[in-house]
Amino acid sequence: MSGITAKSLITYLLKALFAGGLIFYMVSKGDLQFDLLYNNVPVPIIILGALILLFCIFVNNFRWTILLRSQGIACSAVDTFKISLIGLFFNYMFPSSVGGDVMRSFYISKENSGNRVKSVFSVVADRLVGMGSMLILALVTMLIYSDLVFSNSDLTSVFYSVLMVTFGFISFLTITFSKKVRAYFLNFSIFQKLPLKDKIASLYEAFHSYGEYKRVLLKGLALSLVSQILMTYFMILVGSYVGGDDLSLGTYFFAVPIGLIVMSLPIAPAGIGVGQFAFAYLFNAFSGVDTSVGQLVITAYQLTLILWGIIGAIFYIQRKSSTAKEEELLHE
Repeated sequence: MSGITAKSLITYLLKALFAGGLIFYMVSKGDLQFDLLYNNVPVPIIILGALILLFCIFVNNFRWTILLRSQGIACSAVDTFKISLIGLFFNYMFPSSVGGDVMRSFYISKENSGNRVKSVFSVVADRLVGMGSMLILALVTMLIYSDLVFSNSDLTSVFYSVLMVTFGFISFLTITFSKKVRAYFLNFSIFQKLPLKDKIASLYEAFHSYGEYKRVLLKGLALSLVSQILMTYFMILVGSYVGGDDLSLGTYFFAVPIGLIVMSLPIAPAGIGVGQFAFAYLFNAFSGVDTSVGQLVITAYQLTLILWGIIGAIFYIQRKSSTAKEEELLHE
């Protein structure tokens, strides 16, 4: 990887400052009380929660692995698991604008230099499958609790927003995977005149090819739903120790997927700060009570992932050391 540029460092610092400002604001208002987590969540529950999220990382990584294999890319689940942890580390720790998905793309394409485009697009496909599961879970929950949703103007707005995003998501996949659209697009006269038409075509083909593996996509979607449910259970578990006993399961299954989608926006490093505000709003809106459970459970989630990201840092250092040794041997 190239060195950190001044621009990327400034971008990161601005995002970190924004995230820190949001956290400070919530702490100063008393909406985010870290001592509730520290004093009320027992060590055995912390360990159990950490293992649950580790299993979520494993499930998500297996989803990525089967997507890679469907494209004929040789990879082992162990190696991709290490790369996933490296990506997690970069999401939270590294002072640059490089995200975890970019790092995953870099390492998997480096190991498959003859198939770089498909390697990179496997990460995009993996991210889209994960987002699809979040949208499904959120919509199903809101339909189950439709009486509550449509009796509250804020929740109704959220419902229609999620519905629009879901419609756009499905439309995008339908158009991208359509053979008729592909034939028209590649033979379109304006496209043929583009200076980078060959590169654009290869990128389009890499993504279009996933339409031939609908069973793999469905397996990936099923794995994503398992992961989402486990993440939600983690937050239910933590929430039960910090004042969430009176909250319905619907509150969690509504707030968690939508909150995670909001956190994926590139506003702050790994959604820190943004996640706290999103979860506070969603938990309060759905439950109808002023509660701090939402911001506490997402904080516990982020802190736990940071711990697993440290393991990713170790794998990153090992890879850097290995690359340095290989370069030394080549120069001897």
